[in-house]
Amino acid sequence: MPIKTRLEWLDGLRGWACIVVFLHHLVGAFLLEYLPEYKGPWNSFITDGGLAVSVFFVISGFALSVKGVYGEGGSLLVATTSRYFRLAIPVFAVSLIAFLLMKAHLIFNKDAARYLADLMRWDARTYNWIGDHFHTQPNFGGMLTFAFYECFFEYQPKTSYNSSLWTMQTELLGSYMLYAFIAIYRSHGKANWLVALILLVFFYLKNQKLACFWLGYILCELNKSHFDKRDFTSVGSEVLAFAIIATDGYISTWHRGFENHPKVMCLMAASIVLAVALSPRLKALLSSGLSLFLGKISFPLYLIQIVVICSWSSFLLIALPGLGLGKAITAGMILVTTAMICLVISRYLLAVETMSMRLSKAIALKLLP
Repeated sequence: MPIKTRLEWLDGLRGWACIVVFLHHLVGAFLLEYLPEYKGPWNSFITDGGLAVSVFFVISGFALSVKGVYGEGGSLLVATTSRYFRLAIPVFAVSLIAFLLMKAHLIFNKDAARYLADLMRWDARTYNWIGDHFHTQPNFGGMLTFAFYECFFEYQPKTSYNSSLWTMQTELLGSYMLYAFIAIYRSHGKANWLVALILLVFFYLKNQKLACFWLGYILCELNKSHFDKRDFTSVGSEVLAFAIIATDGYISTWHRGFENHPKVMCLMAASIVLAVALSPRLKALLSSGLSLFLGKISFPLYLIQIVVICSWSSFLLIALPGLGLGKAITAGMILVTTAMICLVISRYLLAVETMSMRLSKAIALKLLP
């Protein structure tokens, strides 16, 4: 069975995790501050962006391990060399969009923050999420520095052109460490479980984000050695998968304070990927057309959402109440139109995705002897 078919569910899971991050930003951190009466357990799990980002890291570790674990061709050296450029090109494109909007005075998040603070009668000590973006003045050189250096090696919120991109440091470092491990300890075609588990324990204790990468690698190994070979069509595997998802959903819904416990979040993220790997029904669901579309646009959607929320969504929050619209209608219009704009832009940014894959590989081949 080709790897593409085997891992379609992984792409679908990435797509839905990105939707959760989107809902976390737009609904959980923004609109529910405007409509606090709608906060409740019912929207906790679907706005759990912290858990979704940890799932991203596990998926990245899994997906980046596939060629090395399954031995399905491709140069590990080329993949390692091209990885930075593969991430940096789309990051630059979205940073440029943010820069142009800032120069055109079309970023309204500070105005939206002041509007919310006045409306809700918050004091100066109250944290206002929508105002906590775009602290820097637009500068082309500063944007280039952020997109190609700071974003990956020295992320600073005060000079950021996109707050979602704090994850790029983990993505790049996790990728390089995983590629190095596969090159050194898996060159003979077999897993070195002793070293892998020692590294997992070390990162789990010291850096849970990188631990997510290693858990993704381990799940990839288990997928090859066990999940792909065993018959997981039994009722028992489906019940186990459902129990895992239900447990994670319960913890996320009723005990959201675990954001301050990254070790718990790390295990929850890995267990979600494990549950899908065990369940043919979940795999089929995540391999549907809609899931695969969301997986295809997941990286552009992740990159563009903060820019759209701080421009279009923030503008609507200020403008619509002045037209006499009620809070619920205002929030509904912001939700629907922001989702549509993000999806459309993400679809068109796929051209940048395609270019980045080809150009990053070409650059790597030029750089390598």
